[in-house]
Amino acid sequence: MSRFVTALALGLLLFPSLGESSGKKLLFCKDGEAQFLIVIGKGCSLSERHAALELQHFLGEVTGGDFPIIMDGVLPARQAICVGESRVTKELGVELPLSELGDEGFVIQIAGEHLVIAGSKLRGTLYGCYQFLEEDVGCRWFTPDASRIPKRPTLKIKVKNRRYSPPLEYRATDYPHSRNGDWSARNRMNGHLHSADETRGGHVTYHHFVHTFHALLPSDQYFADHPEYFSFIEGKRAKDKTQLCLTNPEVGALGIRKVEAWIREKPSADIYSVSQNDWWNYCQCESCERLAKSEGGQSGPLLCFVNKIAEAVEKDYPDKAISTLAYQYTRKPPKTLVPRDNVIVRLCSIECCFAHPLATDPFNQSFKEDIQRWNEISDRLYIWDYVINYAHSIMPFPNLYVLRPNIQFFVENGVKGIYEEANYYSKGGELAELRTYILAKTLWDPSTPTDQAIDEFLEGYYGGAARPLKRYIRLIHKQVKKNDKIHMGIYSSPDIGYYTDAVLRKATKLFQEAEDAVSQDETLLQRVKVTKMPLLYTKIALAGDEMERTEDSIQVKGDIGALIQEFEETAKQEGVSRVREGGEGALDTWLSRIKSKGWEHPISRLENEALSVEILPTFGGRLISLRDRRTGREWLKTPCSEDGCDPGIGGYEETTGPGFRSPGWNEAYKLIVQKADTLTLKAALRNGLTCTRTVALSGKGKALTIETKVKNETQEPREALLAVRPQFAVERFKNISLQAKKGDTWRDLDLASWYSGQLEDQKILANEEKPNGSWRLLMEGTEDVLEDTFNPESVSRCVCQWSVPDKRVELMLYSERKTLGPGETLSLAHSYRIIEKAKKASLEASEKIDESE
Repeated sequence: MSRFVTALALGLLLFPSLGESSGKKLLFCKDGEAQFLIVIGKGCSLSERHAALELQHFLGEVTGGDFPIIMDGVLPARQAICVGESRVTKELGVELPLSELGDEGFVIQIAGEHLVIAGSKLRGTLYGCYQFLEEDVGCRWFTPDASRIPKRPTLKIKVKNRRYSPPLEYRATDYPHSRNGDWSARNRMNGHLHSADETRGGHVTYHHFVHTFHALLPSDQYFADHPEYFSFIEGKRAKDKTQLCLTNPEVGALGIRKVEAWIREKPSADIYSVSQNDWWNYCQCESCERLAKSEGGQSGPLLCFVNKIAEAVEKDYPDKAISTLAYQYTRKPPKTLVPRDNVIVRLCSIECCFAHPLATDPFNQSFKEDIQRWNEISDRLYIWDYVINYAHSIMPFPNLYVLRPNIQFFVENGVKGIYEEANYYSKGGELAELRTYILAKTLWDPSTPTDQAIDEFLEGYYGGAARPLKRYIRLIHKQVKKNDKIHMGIYSSPDIGYYTDAVLRKATKLFQEAEDAVSQDETLLQRVKVTKMPLLYTKIALAGDEMERTEDSIQVKGDIGALIQEFEETAKQEGVSRVREGGEGALDTWLSRIKSKGWEHPISRLENEALSVEILPTFGGRLISLRDRRTGREWLKTPCSEDGCDPGIGGYEETTGPGFRSPGWNEAYKLIVQKADTLTLKAALRNGLTCTRTVALSGKGKALTIETKVKNETQEPREALLAVRPQFAVERFKNISLQAKKGDTWRDLDLASWYSGQLEDQKILANEEKPNGSWRLLMEGTEDVLEDTFNPESVSRCVCQWSVPDKRVELMLYSERKTLGPGETLSLAHSYRIIEKAKKASLEASEKIDESE
């Protein structure tokens, strides 16, 4: 049975007279004349006094009437709303065991002609008043600057007896606008970052919120004298990006002293965090590894350490809780250890898919198993959940319809607190206000229908634009609802698969309708524009996928500049500071990068009687065409087809590292020499090297020479490796062969998988197998041969790689990997030559091979 159901059942047992009733109509105001006054107890708390003032204010705003507040004494002659326990409630015969409802539960009860709203002095009575104003009167508080307060000079409503105790003791998110104290209290959000002071009932407070190992024992302070306090990794203790050695008894003693100091430093806090730093590098010393092995994972050493601190703290501070994480390498629960009663475990869902409910998506099965096991061993299990994309905070993240089932899943598995981490670092996050509202409603009452929350928010926040925006929300959510193969993580890229051209076109039309609907209201129009930013962001991010070839360039389709300008104007007016978490996510940094991105790549050409070459200087100095003018054959796999253009596909590229798309592959090069038959490019690469490349045609001959030199321009050593990666176009693999020169002869290379039809494979030629300066590709049945000649002293290996589906063969050259000191260089030069009468050349080569054998 879920805790929510249990709490409700308990309430009915405690207050059988307060079960759901048919209710009673009460006339609170008639034609602007208040019929009720408000009564509070003489010993009321600050939050109960504030509850009465809020009730007075909003009833007055609704009706125009004046609802006076009096201290309790004798039963008033007029009808009264009794706020909190008082002499009057007792005189009415309403004596309630409110302590059973906890800090936030309340009762709403009709007593004769009077109404009682009462709960704990902390937040219960205050939350009861807000519940009455919301459920019975119809008030809504969407954001700190947007609410719906009905206007009813005559307020006669049917009030039902009820009680409620929320299933979650901790309810939190962190969007900047959600931190407002009034908004937080009115929507019953009580997390660490919500600024509700004592008057507004306060909130659950952490001291040192998370990732506290460094704060417990700073490595800068302790490492020099005590390296044994920190992680043992690959045979040595680590100072930087380290964790703690959790089985070291001295670390435990220091941790206890530090947490006790924290409690003395901030005694008003409820929870103190003892949790791993936000990286891996856990200790692998013999003692820690032995405990981890016996407990089935790294949660063993962590929980043992935390339990010891919690046990020590409990003696003098029994009301304080110690919080830790079940996060990444500590997510799996231990085999035998259990958290102490004063330990809160916060289980983190960071690896999950958020497109589909956690409970039903097979992708999330391991997380489901973990929460079920943690529930079995924990009395206070919290969740650290994630509700946005942290790599693209303004990109659409269609998860609104999984928030409710996920929260219900958490509650059903014993969770007592949920932190919904969102865009804590900037205004303007995707659907930030709407998502916050849904979260607030659902965390308070997990049965709240999502569409109900969406509909009332859209109507109250966007006015006439509500209808097209609801259709937009359905449009983007439909893409993930109907496709259980799309798994949406918190770092998914815009090309994840649900922002198709059709979706973007429909979304554009819907936002035009929304803007037209509120064009005369500046406030509503700005809200719609902010909500449109994710569409603009996605279009900008995907723009590189929609490029086209013109006579002189490869460029983005459409006016990308207009999209960027519209996004920038809206973002700056809204006060957006970041588009992603960390790194280079600052708005101005992103705008600068996006404006300088290659939205248009001019084509440079070299040409003689035999060859024609096309180059994109601004995209890695990439060669996109090598054409034999005599036969018309295009040797390179070109980046453009009927389906569009992608300058990062096909052609000839060079990089300065061994990895795919390492530095050099797409940086913008500048033309420093351009002649009819020669072109020289230069670029500063992101790894600190400068690269100079010269591409030249040899007069009337069919030869293309490419010479590249990288130089270390920094004052520190830099690793360098030159890699040449050309992609040659092949129509039929059965018609081609590859030869390598050994000595004075040409030998056919054994490419068995090539001829057997294996779809993708490669052959590495190094050491004794490396050609001694040339290898060549032969097109059998034609007169075409492409020969690549190089200095074998500057090439460490040759790699032939092919793909039958892509119809390409790559003849790759790699230099030696070298550490360049300041000012040192590394060079690689080679030449392509197209040889005529290939059949004759092939026969002559075979004859030479026979003679040599």
